Amino acid sequence: IQYFLILTKLYKLKSETFFEELYNINWYELDIKKQKMMILILMKSQNPSEIKIAGVLPLSVQTALQITKSIYGIFTMMLRLMGEEQ
Repeated sequence: IQYFLILTKLYKLKSETFFEELYNINWYELDIKKQKMMILILMKSQNPSEIKIAGVLPLSVQTALQITKSIYGIFTMMLRLMGEEQ
């Protein structure tokens, strides 16, 4: 899990750096076709991308902690139920 969290953080930092550099380009010196491409890329950059689990939850330390707590809670509940049956 830690490996994926590190990759997610690195991905987010690289994306931010890329778009910051993109803003610094002198777009008005480009030809028309490239100016139009720049507009599309800049529009896309307005919504920062992030890696999501199952397309729903963002992959982050907080999400990993929530999932771990939930799994632990379910596991302890199952242990109690199994202990009561014996």
